[in-house]
Amino acid sequence: MSIYNGNSPSNGNTPQNFTPDLSGGNYSSLTRNAQYYFSCAEVEQHLNDSRGRGDVAINKEHAIRSQYIDFIEAAGKKLGLPQLTINTAQVLYQRFFIFHSMKDYPTQSGDQKVPDQKDVCATCIFVASKIDETYKKHKEIVIAVNTLSQGRSPENNGDGQWFEDQRRKIVSLERLVLETMCFNFQIKHPFKHLVLFTKKLKGDHDLAEKAWKIARDSYKTTACLRFPAHTIAAASIYLAANILGQKDFPSTNSKGVPWYKICMSRIEDVEEICHLILDHYIQGAKKPNDPVKQQYTTIKIALNRLAAERTVKGAAEQRDLTPFQSGQGARVSIHGIEKYHTVRYRFPEAGPLNF
Repeated sequence: MSIYNGNSPSNGNTPQNFTPDLSGGNYSSLTRNAQYYFSCAEVEQHLNDSRGRGDVAINKEHAIRSQYIDFIEAAGKKLGLPQLTINTAQVLYQRFFIFHSMKDYPTQSGDQKVPDQKDVCATCIFVASKIDETYKKHKEIVIAVNTLSQGRSPENNGDGQWFEDQRRKIVSLERLVLETMCFNFQIKHPFKHLVLFTKKLKGDHDLAEKAWKIARDSYKTTACLRFPAHTIAAASIYLAANILGQKDFPSTNSKGVPWYKICMSRIEDVEEICHLILDHYIQGAKKPNDPVKQQYTTIKIALNRLAAERTVKGAAEQRDLTPFQSGQGARVSIHGIEKYHTVRYRFPEAGPLNF
């Protein structure tokens, strides 16, 4: 984000009922750059900033994210939405809480007019249904979300003042969700890549099913914010092979090309995604001595050992962990093609910008 009059707003919200006069005069320019993916350092900084504003413990935050990602899944299925639309809503939820504190959106709000986690979920579903052209009305979403959270349908079938309060919360949150995306609606999912890579690597049906489940679970982590869809697909296949005990799969092909290069990915990125998903599985285990938890821990240790044994070849292969500097341009290069999108707002020069 760049502010050219020296004023740095705390977020990208424009004042309500504000219509600038663009007929003449000097203007301040606010530029927000859409960012496809974030580095590890950027994610950690954004999360730390959010935690600092809300004092939400890391483990509790992870549990809340996982809980409401599942809630979006259940609400989407109740609405009859396609799986990809549900996954789009889950990405929107993850992005939203990169920039906003969970403390500001409690699991339950005592005030009907104050938005809570379920309202954020409803808004993400609403926006996702428009992005993927599987549109659902406010009323349908409100009824589905309320039925899931309360165990019953709302009174008067969602009519009256209660429904109007719910609708207004979704409308107000919709703007915030769109601004966290910088109005960039290009959201990619790993499933097509997963099918293609499984066939390319000659994986079996059991592997494909397990990898598909892992790819869906990846939305409960920050992997969708940090890595492109094809790399998440490659990591899902690799982790599935490890969980199923297929030690010789995937392997280098007959021409000596490593499997991860066939999947157009770096092995370091693949292993990092595996660690994120394994951490989610381990934290979700209910019993300390759960055999499944021990299996995941063993896989993590094995991945760490392989990484330690591997010789890093050249500085170009190193991950860029440069700390994120506030105000720097948000650019990312994928396969040599630079992606750079800018949304610009202009405001009259009338003192400080209050957002």
